[in-house]
Amino acid sequence: MIRVNPRERKILIAGGGVVAGLLVYLLIVSPYMNAMELLDRRITRKTDELKEVLTLQDEYFRLKEKTRVLENAIRSTPGFSLLSFLENLAARNKIKGKIAYMKPLTTTASERFRESSVEMRLELLTLTELVDFLYQVEQSAQPIRIKRLNIAKKKANAFLDVTLQASTFEPLEEGTRSQEKKSKPSRSTPQRI
Repeated sequence: MIRVNPRERKILIAGGGVVAGLLVYLLIVSPYMNAMELLDRRITRKTDELKEVLTLQDEYFRLKEKTRVLENAIRSTPGFSLLSFLENLAARNKIKGKIAYMKPLTTTASERFRESSVEMRLELLTLTELVDFLYQVEQSAQPIRIKRLNIAKKKANAFLDVTLQASTFEPLEEGTRSQEKKSKPSRSTPQRI
């Protein structure tokens, strides 16, 4: 057996302690810290994903409520005719005589609703008449939207020629749903007023 003096014994014990501490750090502490760091990154990523899901959930419920309100508005006016509505609105605004033409356009149907569109040309309108007319279209109880709007200014004077396309949705009855899917819509001819 090798004889070790007390001073060498202390050095060996200290060296063994350092090696043991290093082994504990490398085999236990370092993997544990790496695993904790990895878990912290995952927690941060999952928290961000949860926030995004909650934001999307809020958006979904907001859109679902908006859809419900629009469906109720559409169903609350059975027999609504977009063509008649626009003609009557033009008459109320005293611009019926400025209608060059109105023509119903091809409609597309979904499972529960059919889109109804009308193209309308108005000539020699003032800006005030146009703004008032468009405002009343947008503020109607029936959800109507202006899909397309083309405004041309007359060079000789301050009047405007306007071509617009308005659309709304109509509910489909049970019997008409199957007919709508079978028949293809056709393009209508313009109606002179």
